[in-house]
Amino acid sequence: MKNVLFIFLLGLIIGMSSKDTMAAQEGTISVTATSSNGENTAPLFDKNFYGRMTFKPGDSLTITSSEIMYGIYLEWHFVPSEYEVKYNDKITKGGSNSFLHEYLEFPEGTREVVLTFSEECHLADIYGYGEGEIPASVQRWEPMLDKADMLVLTTHADDEVLFLGGALVEYAGERKLDVQVIYFFDYTPTWKVREHEKLNGLWEMGVRNYPDCGGYKEQSVNGLDHTMQIYEYPKALGWLVERIRKYKPQICVTQDVKGEYGQPHHQMVVKMMMDAVNITADETQYTDSVELHGTHDVAKTYLHLWKENAIKLDTRKPLESFGGRTAYEVCCEAYKKHESQQEFWFYVSDDNEYSMADYGLYRTTVGIDTGNDMMENIISYKR
Repeated sequence: MKNVLFIFLLGLIIGMSSKDTMAAQEGTISVTATSSNGENTAPLFDKNFYGRMTFKPGDSLTITSSEIMYGIYLEWHFVPSEYEVKYNDKITKGGSNSFLHEYLEFPEGTREVVLTFSEECHLADIYGYGEGEIPASVQRWEPMLDKADMLVLTTHADDEVLFLGGALVEYAGERKLDVQVIYFFDYTPTWKVREHEKLNGLWEMGVRNYPDCGGYKEQSVNGLDHTMQIYEYPKALGWLVERIRKYKPQICVTQDVKGEYGQPHHQMVVKMMMDAVNITADETQYTDSVELHGTHDVAKTYLHLWKENAIKLDTRKPLESFGGRTAYEVCCEAYKKHESQQEFWFYVSDDNEYSMADYGLYRTTVGIDTGNDMMENIISYKR
């Protein structure tokens, strides 16, 4: 019966003109979208990252509501270029931060917003929000950091949950430290939905600064040596050195030197971190990034499952920032956001051989830990 009803409603939506209205999910208000190019705007309300509209330079999209809008949430198919936002005779800019998921706020409220595009843009979904508290699921990203208390380097989308989630939930979500996540792989050219999934998972774990996506395309490899050849290891290492010098983290965290389950991409990324933290303070190494950002010496570097100077985060304590949920429970929910990966064998654990609670101090300039806190002997930049 549900399938029949869904098909009926979908047919009704598709049959509408370019002016389409849909009551959004709970916490949103109903909005209408009209495109200047005359195309049907139903894909903007299907809650599906694959459905989208393409706007050419000069096209505009008018979003209206019978209720006062205080914000709209835009999920782009590709990261947009900068575009014009007009409401209440005011003109601002959208797309300036290159966010794939973007929230536009209208403090005085409005019933009409016009987006005008100067370059080609691809928009997947729109949600409108009225007066009252914005649902926690709406992602209002902050820009990437200038200085990070902690830099978390992950290889693929979902590795940050499965293997590094304990650190992310504790330090970004619960303690509200400045945590910058960096991904080696960007799936925009190959498997775009994973770019959306990574944002949804990070947001669930309490990360609020937009991730830095490396731009590397995932390719099939055969062992570590082949991986280093495919990705031109010296060049890839320079990429990481530049980012460490840019974000100046006090702590770096990354995956397991063995690649958790022997995954060569993971192994190379960890090798990159181990090599990088030993040369970022050397002004004679990768001099281009020295000119851009200066040198930087990371105080502490942790590796997932590293046996020396090992620590185990408490991922079963109730966390105030998550309404009493534990880090384990939060990570389980975050992994569900990676919908495309649910068919595989991976699962979140804090007590199996890939436990996201277990790390070891690989390198330190501030002494060995005496407890299970990565921030031991570190003062945050805000403090």
